[in-house]
Amino acid sequence: MRVRHNKKRNTAFLYESLITELTKAIVRGQEEKKQKVLETIKKYFNAGSPLKKELEIYKSVLEAEVMSPNLSQRFLFEVKKDFNNLILMLFSQTLYQIIRTSDLCISISIQRVLMLKLV
Repeated sequence: MRVRHNKKRNTAFLYESLITELTKAIVRGQEEKKQKVLETIKKYFNAGSPLKKELEIYKSVLEAEVMSPNLSQRFLFEVKKDFNNLILMLFSQTLYQIIRTSDLCISISIQRVLMLKLV
């Protein structure tokens, strides 16, 4: 079975890409770009937003301690339940809004990664 993964819909990847672009803009002294990226992060990853909630779910999985099989099964069940409770339509629309933000100047290297397809 082939599983397709779309990096454009991966919230953690998108957030890390925005943070990378913000860091580059700060280091290079690009104030305008810095403001655009910062506004995008604040707009879409604010407290209570679907993207922020999903990012928190990712972090909880990544930062989870080693646990017994029963506890890990329960943990994953709860994570899956939390994820399914997100409003997926709103979530997808929000991700596409970020990607399509014409004012956001994402570096060419990140654009290339977003265009790649993993199969």
